[in-house]
Amino acid sequence: MNVESQSEHLKQSKNWYQSLPTEWQNWLNENIENGCDVQKISLILQSHGLSPRADQYLFSDADQLSEQLQNELLDYSLEGLDTDEILEKIKQKNISNHLIIQFLKRVNNNVIFKKLKQVQQQQNKQRWLLQVMGQLNQLNDHIPSTIDCIETPDFETFIERYYSQMRPVILKGGIQHWPALHKWSPDYFAQHFENELVEVQMHREQHQDFEKKSVQLKRIILMQDFVAQIKATKHSNDIYLTANNAAQNKQFMQKISEDLGDFAKAYCQKEIKNRHFLWFGPAGTFTPLHYDLTNNMLAQIYGRKKVTLIPAWQMPYMYNDHWVFSQVSDVAKADLADYPLLEKVTPFECILQPGETLFIPIGWWHSVESLDISISVSFTHFNVNNHFFTEYPQDLIR
Repeated sequence: MNVESQSEHLKQSKNWYQSLPTEWQNWLNENIENGCDVQKISLILQSHGLSPRADQYLFSDADQLSEQLQNELLDYSLEGLDTDEILEKIKQKNISNHLIIQFLKRVNNNVIFKKLKQVQQQQNKQRWLLQVMGQLNQLNDHIPSTIDCIETPDFETFIERYYSQMRPVILKGGIQHWPALHKWSPDYFAQHFENELVEVQMHREQHQDFEKKSVQLKRIILMQDFVAQIKATKHSNDIYLTANNAAQNKQFMQKISEDLGDFAKAYCQKEIKNRHFLWFGPAGTFTPLHYDLTNNMLAQIYGRKKVTLIPAWQMPYMYNDHWVFSQVSDVAKADLADYPLLEKVTPFECILQPGETLFIPIGWWHSVESLDISISVSFTHFNVNNHFFTEYPQDLIR
């Protein structure tokens, strides 16, 4: 039904309703609210000579409600609002209450929507539990308001205090024995691997959702040309070599793997090889808000990075839309008028210096910005279980 037809039907429907005697208006309201059969109501009206076409004008609700309004009504219903509360919410839209009531009755009697409400009910309870966990966590005076920065403890202490508690920490000294820390720089890569072909991401700044489109942005380039572009750039997110390029850069990573090693002592599984991921780019490279499906270590080799972290239990406020990403890329730049739930989050910021390693617990939201030309290495092969991603639920809407 086109806009002109909708307007005409609404006009005729309103005029017809207002022409009814008061007792018939009350009768009609009562029967609609009680969910009586539309066709039976129409037949009774016709038998009394009141409207042979009342059903066409009054009950074609799906045609006369925009898709946007229908979605809004569904959202309100899933929030648990009753019909009167929903009518109050949308009273400024000048839509016939009869259309709204009939639409809601039809929806709420739909078997698919009933199942959807069951799922929504379960999610609401899970969301409530996460919120309670966050509130209780704030009562612990022993939990600092900043991220701990400590000398790397033995592995058992790390597991007890940080890994098992899903608590981030900056560790010093864990990679002091890595040759990479003392050798790697842009010039080192350009001089020793000048003719090495590496895969990077380019033209990132042309796409607002560059991280989601990382596959389309992959390009092959000589290492010497890549380094030249980085050094010529003062501040840019346009070119970056990341963990998403690991598969193509496997041979290159094998060549430089001898410059890496175990973290501290016995943190990593020795039998797992080539599980380090390289991050290399100019100042200004940015990884938007997301969470990982494994526990991660981010070791800073060259330059500095600023990392913003948000606790995993604040997931209900993070506008998670696709896979592990948020609708918001940078919480510091978000418009709270558009994303009001962000007012409830408690971000932690830290600056990662060369030689320092940040433990990022599974599920913790984080964004990462390079403050200088930066070289980092991440890894996940801890000497304990870190395979939780195998049970991660797939998105149903893609």
